[in-house]
Amino acid sequence: MLFPSRWQDFVCGKDNAFLIGEAAGFISASSLEGISYALDSAEILRSVFTEAAGEE
Repeated sequence: MLFPSRWQDFVCGKDNAFLIGEAAGFISASSLEGISYALDSAEILRSVFTEAAGEE
């Protein structure tokens, strides 16, 4: 299993495409589990969109 080892290796999106969870490289190195990171990063992305839209 390959996963980012440096912060510079993480790619969370470009232009209007955004990656979350395992697609963005957020996985647990010890268990190779990624669903909790997918849910966490989806919630962060939702809050960014909500704030940008002024719907706090």
